[in-house]
Amino acid sequence: MGTLTNTPKNDFYKIIAVATMLIDHIGAILFPEVILLRIIGRLAMPVFAFGIANGAAHTNNIWRYTARLAIFGLISQIPYGLLFSGRLNIFLTLLWGLFAIVLYNKHWTLGFIMAATFYFIPNTDYGIYGTFTILSFYALKNRPVACFATIAAITFANSYLHGNYIQMFCLAIVPFLFANPPAKIVLPKYFFYAAYPAHLAVLLAVKTWVL
Repeated sequence: MGTLTNTPKNDFYKIIAVATMLIDHIGAILFPEVILLRIIGRLAMPVFAFGIANGAAHTNNIWRYTARLAIFGLISQIPYGLLFSGRLNIFLTLLWGLFAIVLYNKHWTLGFIMAATFYFIPNTDYGIYGTFTILSFYALKNRPVACFATIAAITFANSYLHGNYIQMFCLAIVPFLFANPPAKIVLPKYFFYAAYPAHLAVLLAVKTWVL
């Protein structure tokens, strides 16, 4: 098993994340009674969290990276808020996790405090579970076994507190994120940023004009 710092540029798992996210949102918006769609969708979040940790470890300009997340988060919020009753989309969670990493690099306690403060922001996608998952990927980037154990623990704790254990299915993909993907795929950098608001806009159109 490899480590985050020597993981080569490969978008294989990001494609899985986008595909499973789409399946998840189709289930949540169009077919809420089909639980299998939501189970498949659990695979997306850890891949995005890993991507933020990996991006923070390799970016040449952390503030340009921050700006991209903020811009696409603002664009995405319009369709996301309409689809999910005003909730804040995952870009805010990813951005907060990135800030936690920036502070972690100054002192580990600052990073954990930053991740924990997300608790006080209401109606967020994944809440502090998301920010701590991002920070865990980064803080334990060279210790994949410890990283998996930590994410498993916080996933179980989150599931227990909310009385919903469906998120536990996300753990199926975590070990693979530290290994070499089975295929080499590299897509344009902005594909993944644009895919999020684009698929939300399509789902909003379907919900509004088709159903």
